[in-house]
Amino acid sequence: MIHEKKLDAQIDRYIDQIFKPHIRQRGRNYFRGNCVCVAEYDSEEMIVFFLVTGSEFYETEVQFNQDGGLSHVVSTHCSCPAADFDACKHQAACLYWIKANMAELQILVSDHNEVPGTETPTFKPKKKEAWKKTLRLTSEPIRIENFEQHKDFRQKYAMPHFNYPYSTIMRIDEIKPGYFAVELLQSFYQNFERGLHSLITLQIDKKDLNVTCDCDQRVQQLCPHSALIIDTLQQQNLLSQLKQPSAQQLKLQGQQALNEYGLNPKAKWQLYFEFRMTTEGRKMVLKPEYAKLMKKDKFQELTKRYQLNNSSEEILVEIESSIVDEKTRSQTHQVGFAFYFGPPHKSRFGMHTVYALPDKNGKPMAKGFRCVSNLRRSDKVNYRKEDRLLEQFVNQNFEIKEATAHSALSVSRLLNDMSETLAAHPHLFITHSPIFRSVRKSEIEPIDFEVGFPPIRYELHQKDDLLELRVCITHKEKAFRPEMPEVAMPYPHFLLINNTLFYSASPEEAAHLKMAFELDGSLMTRVRFSESFSQHLAPIFRKYPLEIMGDTSIEVLTQKQKVVAKELYLSEVGDFVIFKPFLRYEDDTLVELLNDGTIWDTEGESLRTKSHDNEEAQKFHDAIRESHPKFKQQFRSDFFHLSYKDLLDEHKFVELFQALNNAEVKVFGEKNLSKLKSIPVPAQVSYTVQRDIDWFELNATFTFGDQNVSLSQLKKRFIPGSRFIDLGDGKRGSLPEEWYRRLQRIFQMGKSKGEGMQVPTFHFNIIDELFNDLKDPGINEFIAERRGKLIHFETPQAQPLPKGIKAKLRPYQQEGYQWLCFLKSFGWGGILADDMGLGKTLQIITFLKYVLQENKQCNLVVVPTSLLFNWENELKKFAPGIKYHFHYGATRSRDMKTFNKAGLVITSYGHLVSDADLLSTFEFNYVVLDESQAIKNTASKRYKAARLLKAQNRIAMTGTPVENHTFDLFAQLSFVNPGMLGSAAQFKSQYAKAIDNLQDAERAAELQKMVKPFILRRTKEQVAQELPEKVEDIIYCDMDKSQRKVYDAHRNDIRKSLLGEEESEIITTERFKVLQALTKLRQICNSPMLLPGNEKYSGASVKIDTLMTHIGEKTGDHKILIFSQFTQMLALIRKELEQEEINYAYLDGQCNTKQRQEAVNRFQSDSDCRVFLISLKAGGTGLNLMAADYVYIVDPWWNPAVENQAIDRCYRIGQDKKVIAYRMICRHTVEEKIQELQSRKKQLAQDLISTDEGVIQKLDGRELKELFL
Repeated sequence: MIHEKKLDAQIDRYIDQIFKPHIRQRGRNYFRGNCVCVAEYDSEEMIVFFLVTGSEFYETEVQFNQDGGLSHVVSTHCSCPAADFDACKHQAACLYWIKANMAELQILVSDHNEVPGTETPTFKPKKKEAWKKTLRLTSEPIRIENFEQHKDFRQKYAMPHFNYPYSTIMRIDEIKPGYFAVELLQSFYQNFERGLHSLITLQIDKKDLNVTCDCDQRVQQLCPHSALIIDTLQQQNLLSQLKQPSAQQLKLQGQQALNEYGLNPKAKWQLYFEFRMTTEGRKMVLKPEYAKLMKKDKFQELTKRYQLNNSSEEILVEIESSIVDEKTRSQTHQVGFAFYFGPPHKSRFGMHTVYALPDKNGKPMAKGFRCVSNLRRSDKVNYRKEDRLLEQFVNQNFEIKEATAHSALSVSRLLNDMSETLAAHPHLFITHSPIFRSVRKSEIEPIDFEVGFPPIRYELHQKDDLLELRVCITHKEKAFRPEMPEVAMPYPHFLLINNTLFYSASPEEAAHLKMAFELDGSLMTRVRFSESFSQHLAPIFRKYPLEIMGDTSIEVLTQKQKVVAKELYLSEVGDFVIFKPFLRYEDDTLVELLNDGTIWDTEGESLRTKSHDNEEAQKFHDAIRESHPKFKQQFRSDFFHLSYKDLLDEHKFVELFQALNNAEVKVFGEKNLSKLKSIPVPAQVSYTVQRDIDWFELNATFTFGDQNVSLSQLKKRFIPGSRFIDLGDGKRGSLPEEWYRRLQRIFQMGKSKGEGMQVPTFHFNIIDELFNDLKDPGINEFIAERRGKLIHFETPQAQPLPKGIKAKLRPYQQEGYQWLCFLKSFGWGGILADDMGLGKTLQIITFLKYVLQENKQCNLVVVPTSLLFNWENELKKFAPGIKYHFHYGATRSRDMKTFNKAGLVITSYGHLVSDADLLSTFEFNYVVLDESQAIKNTASKRYKAARLLKAQNRIAMTGTPVENHTFDLFAQLSFVNPGMLGSAAQFKSQYAKAIDNLQDAERAAELQKMVKPFILRRTKEQVAQELPEKVEDIIYCDMDKSQRKVYDAHRNDIRKSLLGEEESEIITTERFKVLQALTKLRQICNSPMLLPGNEKYSGASVKIDTLMTHIGEKTGDHKILIFSQFTQMLALIRKELEQEEINYAYLDGQCNTKQRQEAVNRFQSDSDCRVFLISLKAGGTGLNLMAADYVYIVDPWWNPAVENQAIDRCYRIGQDKKVIAYRMICRHTVEEKIQELQSRKKQLAQDLISTDEGVIQKLDGRELKELFL
């Protein structure tokens, strides 16, 4: 039932919404020009099918609603190319036809509905009412007079104003002389699935032609079917061939046919051929039993057509020009992909994304199919991991393509990138109908998809006196032949067997498959087989096996030979280099490696085979594939190729020729490559190593072809990370791999001298590692001696403790002393990096006492100002016999003679800088830096002043040798062992960036191995197990309303001013501003009174209140350390302590040395002084406060290492009380966020980070944003 008014109005709206104005106008013109015919109506799918005449016939569909009546149009689609991108004029023309022909459409629908339970019938185009008035019915044949002379028979004999449907002549049979039956397929669809067959008879009556059709259109004019037949015959120049040729002409054509197929010329042609009328005219046609008999030049034609012997140039041009761009289950759509292959007569390829629901039993993709164009917003799609990638790939790259050479290559190159992913996908389909606006379940079939064609082999059989060549394709242990209905090649590079679709990216394999389809069942004479075998068939059978079946009379001779050489020939094609591998056999036969299989040749009447040495061939093949990454992606079977860009990639270039050399492959033709400026063979090297007192002297000569380069010259041309050396004149040479590694280390650690290099002797381990073939016995003995000592340096030869040390050294402290003596025996410096509180000062004092016993020369100790009094106390306590001098204070003497009177001079880092000109003139025996991380910045004045000091040797002391970055090590080790780590730039490039930024484990291990002998570090867990328990805990504090109000107001203001909606915006914000904002929020967590302008804040501070409660609870002998970064917070706590009349000591950065010492002594010795308020920076290091057993960190910050240093003021060797440390954190604030970030980012919890700025730099935008939420 059609609702005419409702449908008419809806179509108008549909046209206005979907079609552009110029498309609407073109559609009206097509409709008015009678270009639209109704084909059929499908009541189940509610679709009306049309045929529209344009530049050719196009199939158009109009989809109606499915609510029981045709009241509105849902969608339209068309088979024309324009419809792939937008609504087209053919669709518009059909809609205008519906508006103008509601009555006729009603009849079409009603007629169909009158036949219930039958399949959808096919309807013929309706004739216009105007035509019916002019037609005269007749049952007699139409007679075309003098038919050979007619140029336009339609004007006189055909029906007027008829748009002919898409048709083709299927068959012409000459029933008897002059009497023909012609079968016509009249189709409204180019795949002929809904076609009508008509039978037309033609009878020649002298010069006239009588025409009869079996259709029901009995009119005096030719019916459309007859008109199409006559029109086609005339256009193809076949009308004149309807008459029989003479007997002489038949005999001549018979002789030509016998010759073409290599048959006995004396035989009767009638034994093999029929002379009959075909759709291509009258011709000699092989009888059915000889249909696969091969012509004389058929093999040459096939190999040429399918380009099995393509030149490398042709293939590479194709490659270069080709297009290479690279939830419940029952309620959601699943994703699948459909391969579209057009009809055989017009090969097309496409891919579509399809979506479908599972059925009630859970079977996936069983109903509700949709395509991209009709997927609704409300439809839920359950995407697998690979679905979105494939969906984007398919929708962007694949439109319907004609099967031209270019498009087929483009398809294969595009598909190659995703073929493995497709093969693993569970929902793949095949369709022969293009999917544009809708998809029907009946039009698609599920398939399996496999990459690579199944095995193909040839069989040679005897058939009577002929030879038959059969093609066998093995799939699932069953043999298939191309002639079978289950086998098809729907598009180049694809093979379909039953429900399995195979794909190969190889152009040669695709070409061979097409040729194999034509060769299957071919018949040939024994003479023709022998003539064609060597030149045309043998190359095929090298790659694809040939089996000579037992029913043939051909003898096969087998020969086996040994491989004597692997050879690779290089040639140049445009911007590509071709690599052709060959195996040379003992009879000097050169065989292409990639033409895998058996080598065939003829020997008289027999065939001779020479089999590959498969083991050697496979090794050679694997060696080439592994020599360059690009080779693994290539599917040619006769050569490999690289662009010059890929070939000259310096890393891959060296690796390529090195791999070929290792595989004993001989390379030919490299000198003919015009763009190859690099010498493929690495340099030959000769070298010597000699030893001076403090240096190893290296000299080497590198020979690149006929050019020699010295070691010092090479250093100037050496580029880190590159094995190529510029030789001048545009030429480059490559370094051997082992020398490339050596030179990186030598240039890093050594310095140039003359034509060679000098490496410090304390790098003997590097010389030992790099040169294992040294011939100088003196050097070998020197290295062996030091290597032996290093191996046993964990237990070096015991050095007695010096007299006068008033302490009993613990076992690990004695080991530290022995280690320092061990370094002294080699003249090396080192870093004592024991954990805080393990007595580093005692170990150094003991060592200096030993040094002074041997040499009275003055030694220098540089310490932070805060530790001056600590060193004085330690010297008095442990080594009262050492004479020391403090170079400190405004009244310090600048007379160097005072230094000679003391065994030890102690100064601060501040005076080291200010008095650098004075101190650098004096030559000390040892220089010791305490808290040596103070010189970690190589650009600082302290580092530069320290490097100016003159000394026989140097020692550094620190509990944190690495604070921020790996580069921190460089300054300290360069101080204790100058030159050990090379230049700062080299160290940054070689180690710091690789370890810190790239987490390069190999470089980290290399650096660790290099510095291990010069750094001694022990932790409390390792050596001080007798220490009492240390407990660390968090006190969570909840702000009251007044403090929370201040915090929230400032946090919101900061968030508005600092943060945008995108994470990237905070990344571009100055990090200093972020740090300022965080500091302000931390101050509010302590007390809003810390902020400028909030001094009159009268609300509470939850931390102070909590802290005072804890202090009140700690009675008896308990003593408490309270640390804060903010002196204003210490002042507020100080005020509360005074109000509560609690005795305390105080220390911050404003205290001088005397005040500092007095505060420490008072807390340690005065039992009434229970609390010590300490600024974290002023008292975090260098203090011994073992009287305390409770520690409070009022405002924790990023790095636990800084806080651990503070806690370790009381948790040290000698502590006999349990130590409890608390960190105070306000809930739901930036402090809690920081604590969470510390847990997530483990590196922040390590001792490698301490500075605020360093931490800020390591957070990304998302993490910074979280802090302010």
